[in-house]
Amino acid sequence: MDTAHMKLAGAAADRDRWEARDCSIDGALKIVGTRSAMLLMREAHYGTTRFEDFVRRVGITEAVAAARLRELVTAGLLARRAYKNPGERTRHEYVLTEAGGELQLVLMAFIQWGDRHLPRRGGPPLDFRHTGCEEPIAVRLSCAAGHDVEPGAITVRGTWGRPTPATEKATGKAAGKATAEAAADVTADVTAAVAAEGAGKDVSPAG
Repeated sequence: MDTAHMKLAGAAADRDRWEARDCSIDGALKIVGTRSAMLLMREAHYGTTRFEDFVRRVGITEAVAAARLRELVTAGLLARRAYKNPGERTRHEYVLTEAGGELQLVLMAFIQWGDRHLPRRGGPPLDFRHTGCEEPIAVRLSCAAGHDVEPGAITVRGTWGRPTPATEKATGKAAGKATAEAAADVTADVTAAVAAEGAGKDVSPAG
């Protein structure tokens, strides 16, 4: 029985009335959707930085490695850093950026899934442990309240129609302008009342 799919709610409930445009999955796959890109990022997380080491450890050609590394740098997952060995020309190595470092969660999820569903004789080849306490690493979904979220326990709602940052900024400016105008009106009324009081006129509220 299919119980793992997500629950669509609200405007997203009618799947025939909307398309998954501007999809984050699609956007991410455009960057790391090839086997070579993911394995290059794997190696970057294992500490590889030199071009020739990427080529050798991933098992791809120099041309493919150069193209993929260039794409990963352009996407902001890796950064080029100059280095120079004694007697050699200056070269560049590749280091993880903040965005590239955050991909570690995705890599660990792939590893966990593969360890569980791609059985091997003798078990998984690598053992991942938390450096702080030496306990095994586990990747799991959780909500903001700290609850573990099982497959099928996710509700999806559309965000279209919500104010965008630009809209909220414009709305904020409009609200600020209205507040300033209201404050100016109050200041003018007080000034007029003070002037009237000085002239001996009745300044009690109307009503």
